[in-house]
Amino acid sequence: MDRKSFTEIIGYFDEKASLYGSTPEGSDYNSSLSQDLRITRLLAGFQNQNLGDIADVGAGFGRARGLLSELGYSYKYTGYEISKIPLLGAKKLFPDTSFKLIDSFNDVGFHDRIILSGVFNLKLDNSDTVWEKYIFEALQNLYLRADCGVAVNFLSTYSDVEMRKDSLFYADPLRLFNFAKMNLSSYVKLDHSYGLWDFAIHIGKNFKSL
Repeated sequence: MDRKSFTEIIGYFDEKASLYGSTPEGSDYNSSLSQDLRITRLLAGFQNQNLGDIADVGAGFGRARGLLSELGYSYKYTGYEISKIPLLGAKKLFPDTSFKLIDSFNDVGFHDRIILSGVFNLKLDNSDTVWEKYIFEALQNLYLRADCGVAVNFLSTYSDVEMRKDSLFYADPLRLFNFAKMNLSSYVKLDHSYGLWDFAIHIGKNFKSL
């Protein structure tokens, strides 16, 4: 992805955050139900309630931070965000929590587990080929930064064609699974069972890390 696209994506999310604040719409979700379900499925895929040091990449206003406490997980949380407006909002909502502004995935630190919810949905004018390459490179980078594993979700090519938007990326679940299995880890789980237009992939370092 080129710098122009990166800047446009930041502008898109800053605008959403400015208009809607710390609501699901402010992080470009349709509802609190869909936002919470997506994040919950990422967390549940790890199985172990003790998540250790967890990074939330694309944290928005920090909803994952709130859910971790509500669901009773044991964790140390760090939120990473490319957009300043939601980042400032997250810091106000959770003043005792670490939120960091980043310029690329290279700025993400080393953690036990890394989650990304909705991070790869908005491709704007980028082609599917370019965007998929960007995703693969990002996952390779982030997998090296996770001691236990990475959990990420995507919009699915199994969604209704007539409901799709040109600015969004719809991933082929089998291609993502195959990439992770062949290039990253033998311990990969695909979750396409939660009734939305998207799916989650969990990539672990060993069978105990998921």
